[in-house]
Amino acid sequence: MLRSEGTGPISIKVNNRNFVSNTIVVVAVFPWLFLLLSLLGGFVGASAKILQRRSKFSCRPLAFGSIAGLIAAVAYWGLGIVLIGFAVEARGLNEAMVFGFGLLAGFFGLKMLK
Repeated sequence: MLRSEGTGPISIKVNNRNFVSNTIVVVAVFPWLFLLLSLLGGFVGASAKILQRRSKFSCRPLAFGSIAGLIAAVAYWGLGIVLIGFAVEARGLNEAMVFGFGLLAGFFGLKMLK
């Protein structure tokens, strides 16, 4: 697993006394898709909750759901903290999982840590 502290090219090379490897260059980019899908998942989850309750439409729950989706996805991916009430066994988050985490956080809200 390779993690970067920034963006740009990263050179990977193995040095050993008996082995010389080729240099592999990987380009690290800012995670725009991760941010967008977590916000969108939270927005969709909050929208479903509003429509399910048949309450008056308000922008505040939609904004909260979007932010909750982002918080839940970043907390799980970056820190390993589960804020949605149950853990998922995964080695990494793909796009569908990020959207799903945002969706669940937007619909059910965040579980407060004690």
